[in-house]
Amino acid sequence: QKYNGDPLTYYPFPGHLWFLVNIFLYVVLLLPVFLLLRKFPGNFLSDMLRKCLVKSPWFMAVFLVPVCATAAITNPDSFAAFALSPHGFVFGLVCFLQGFFMVSLGDEFWSALNSAKYWLLALAAALYLLRLLHFGFEGTPNILNGLECVSWVLAIFGFGRQFLNRPGKLLAYLSAAVYPTYIFHMFAQHLGATFIFPLKIAAELKLVLLFIFTFAVCYAVYEILRRIKYLRPLIGLRLEN
Repeated sequence: QKYNGDPLTYYPFPGHLWFLVNIFLYVVLLLPVFLLLRKFPGNFLSDMLRKCLVKSPWFMAVFLVPVCATAAITNPDSFAAFALSPHGFVFGLVCFLQGFFMVSLGDEFWSALNSAKYWLLALAAALYLLRLLHFGFEGTPNILNGLECVSWVLAIFGFGRQFLNRPGKLLAYLSAAVYPTYIFHMFAQHLGATFIFPLKIAAELKLVLLFIFTFAVCYAVYEILRRIKYLRPLIGLRLEN
């Protein structure tokens, strides 16, 4: 509020944690579906998709359809405006359900994704260049925005599965730190901007300094609070390490 010149008042508002309410509602709304998938993992749809994925990783394209359809149907004025918007809620609901379903397919899904990750990355990069060079980031049809979005996500999952899916102290530490540092980062970022942006230095240097400041503050706060047992749940950690 200070950085934006707003009155220094408090009122209940989710801010940059708006998505937590969405996730809670997704779990409540989709719980019957999740329970059915767990109880009947060999259902017709799952078995059919497993067979198709074993036959050819190109069947991974079927997972692009729901997201593209959602983007086309909701057709928001701003595709990136997910926060506190009907488009964002519906889009997240579809992604949440599809993500659970994909993981429920097991090894067949991951094997197909491992083979498909290169063409998914190529598709995502091509759509990004189209959005940049042809549309100038503005006015891109939402169906293409949705297609680019899900292509990036699946490609990242594929490469992450290949290079990061192994136990290790560093990965365990970073995984635990993701959510707490996300909670802190907005405050750290605005605090740093308050001091750094007025400086009479190059904008590029301001950006680098802001990155360093935000990382340092988030890291320091995380390291302090994770050691205080009864504060751990407040930053999304279990009581015990």
